[in-house]
Amino acid sequence: MRVFYFLIMLVGVMFVLNAAGMELPSGGLVSSFGDLQNFKSNDFYIEIIAIFALAATAGIIIGALTRTTPENYLIAALATLVTGFAVADMIAVYTQLNSYGVTWISWGVSAIMTILIFGFVFSMVDWWRGND
Repeated sequence: MRVFYFLIMLVGVMFVLNAAGMELPSGGLVSSFGDLQNFKSNDFYIEIIAIFALAATAGIIIGALTRTTPENYLIAALATLVTGFAVADMIAVYTQLNSYGVTWISWGVSAIMTILIFGFVFSMVDWWRGND
C-alpha cells in the first residue's frame, strides 16, 4: 500500500500547487478535468496517450522478461505519468521560487519534493518485486 500512499501524496501536492495558482506542467491536466470536451481537442491529450503508450510498451517488455501480470502494465503507465509530472512540477516550482530571489525556500521545497519522488520510485520497485 505504500505505492498508493505516495501516489496520493504526489497527486495531492500537484492539486494543491495548482489550486494555489502556480503555473505548473501538470496544470493542463488538472484544469482539463472541468472541461472534458476541450481536453480531447488539445495537444496535451495526445501527449498523455503517448506517455501511456510508451509506458505500456515498456511494461510489456519488462513483463516479458520478469513474467509479471498484465495489471502491472497499467500501474507502470500510471506510475510513469505521475513520476514525470512530479519531476516536471518540481523543476517548475524550483524555477518559480528561485526567481523571487530567496534561494533557501526553493532548496527546501525541492528537497521535500525530491524525497517524495524518490520514495515513490523506490516503493514502485518494491511493489513490482512483490515486497510491498
